[in-house]
Amino acid sequence: LEHMGRLDFQVKVRGYRIELGEIEANLARHPSVGQCVVIVREDSPGDPRIVAYVVPRGEGVKARDAKEFLKRTLPDYMVPHHFVELGEIPLLPNGKVDRKRLPHPSATAARGPVLAARTDMELMVVRTMQQVLSLPSVGVDENFFSLGGHSLLAAQLAARLSRETGEHVPMRLILTHPTVEQLARALEHGALDQARSKRPSLRRLAGQSEAPLTLMQESMRFAEELYPGRVLYNTPSAHRLAGALDLQAFRAAFGKMVDRQAALRTQIVRRGDGFVQEVLPHLDVELPLEDLSGLAAEAREAELMQRLQQRIDDPIAIASAPLFRVGLYRLSPTEHVFFFMAHHIIWDGWSFDLMYEEMSELYAAEVEKRESRLAKPSHSLVDFSVWFGEWLASEDCADQLGYWKKKYAAMPGTALVPTDRPRRAGGSASADTEWVNLDEQITRRLHAIASQQGCTLNTVVLSLYALVLAELVGDGKVVLGVPVRGRVSQEFDPVMGFFVNVVPTVIPQAFELSFESYIGRVQQELTHALSHQDVPLERLLQEPEFDRFARGAPVYQSMFSFQDVRMRPRHWGPLQHSSLPVMQKGSPAELGLWLLEWDNGLSGGITYDSALFDAASIRLLRDRLQGLALRAVAGPGQSLRQLIESPGSDRDDL
Repeated sequence: LEHMGRLDFQVKVRGYRIELGEIEANLARHPSVGQCVVIVREDSPGDPRIVAYVVPRGEGVKARDAKEFLKRTLPDYMVPHHFVELGEIPLLPNGKVDRKRLPHPSATAARGPVLAARTDMELMVVRTMQQVLSLPSVGVDENFFSLGGHSLLAAQLAARLSRETGEHVPMRLILTHPTVEQLARALEHGALDQARSKRPSLRRLAGQSEAPLTLMQESMRFAEELYPGRVLYNTPSAHRLAGALDLQAFRAAFGKMVDRQAALRTQIVRRGDGFVQEVLPHLDVELPLEDLSGLAAEAREAELMQRLQQRIDDPIAIASAPLFRVGLYRLSPTEHVFFFMAHHIIWDGWSFDLMYEEMSELYAAEVEKRESRLAKPSHSLVDFSVWFGEWLASEDCADQLGYWKKKYAAMPGTALVPTDRPRRAGGSASADTEWVNLDEQITRRLHAIASQQGCTLNTVVLSLYALVLAELVGDGKVVLGVPVRGRVSQEFDPVMGFFVNVVPTVIPQAFELSFESYIGRVQQELTHALSHQDVPLERLLQEPEFDRFARGAPVYQSMFSFQDVRMRPRHWGPLQHSSLPVMQKGSPAELGLWLLEWDNGLSGGITYDSALFDAASIRLLRDRLQGLALRAVAGPGQSLRQLIESPGSDRDDL
């Protein structure tokens, strides 16, 4: 590889493709860098670190400045974990870098002086945060998100702290206490004890095969009964698999996933006056193969998409398992498409992440004729449903409910988003999607703004979308419905099922604020909302403060969903995986923006009720969002008024 040239030298670090030459080329542009070389070290198994060795020009290179400089042009995962200053780069006689003489990065070489831990709890939090962020040192006064943390890493930090403390550390605690000092103080002062005392304990109900529906599930079941034949709750996905597929092994892997995950063996049945979810002890599922390889190349993809759409448009009856559709399509001996679509009542976005992980490992194990390395989930959706019913009567629920009642008691009705056609009772069964893309460069620059403001990319994009909606409704306040994972304990992290709740998040607009200050305000509102995220929206609507919303006014004007999928496995065993975009023609919300973060940027769509909106109107909304994103990264210090009044075709057209 050395002889092939470093500019083409790619490695994988924690699942990401890292181009060392690209890091070096960008770092060399820093005015204080004379020479540099970037390598990957793995001093402990499974813990690779990117290290930049720098010969400074002038007074020296500050690691924090170099990190911020690189974040403007590189994704977070390509920013070196350590920076080491050298007097010169050690070379071999042939002029190549002598890697053996590159010194081990120490904490003092990697970053400047930091405020050290003063208590045992701070020391534990510091060590855990260092592991998650892959940093040699973390000061107790430094912000987790300013150091490169994002939502996925925050979830990892919460899980690791849970293991260290032996208690469930909710992710919201990290959102509200992002520094080591704040987080350690919260843990020391009984934040976990206080939360635990107000919540029922989680039990594993071994052998129990039935449980009541959660309020969220019951809402979907009722909608299915009220409007039979709609496909509002189909959740389709299509997966392109490149390589020689072992059909028998793939079918066996899928069958083992069904055996592992109770949600995939669940059906919704009547018991007395109500409905329950029933888990079958075993379920034989066929995985049919349709061979399209005999078609001409130009007709193959069209035929595939037509067949997929037919399956997507087919409603799933929830009374009889399986509550999913599945199939394989052969396009050539080395290219197949795997189709999977579950009913939302047993499935959510995190379940897709779990499917990626499980199929990747289970198929590899079948091909290699070994046992899989996956641990069987200790809990199931049945355990959650029973626990959740008890939680609704708990003091913790009452506290969270009190927050929302107070929040909405003094709030006037939410303004309606203008539509191309009048709204009608009962909503619509039709929906469509306009695709949204923000390229890698724009996404990197939005990441840099997020890092500077100590928040996540999710918050920055949500802020932009709320600003667009404020223009549409002509109101200084926007309310977004933000889905949350709803897995209240780390025991449910490996469990497929429907756990999601929707949190109504109020975003006030103040057009004299700078965009940077506005992001801070949005982060504050989002943090408060996520700190009270467990109360189902269906429960809120039972309260008098929400009565006007039950009578037609919207609780929120639009959904906003953001998911970081960069950690999804790119290979299922020896097969290379890529996603094939598919969408159902139904949506329970009038309007919604959903985005996925990939290595090459953000992609997703604006899903809308096509009985209310014209496609042309939604394209204008999309263009405005993308236009504001471009202006924001060019000048994040400008006021919101300057941002929205800047000339451009997207503003004029809207």
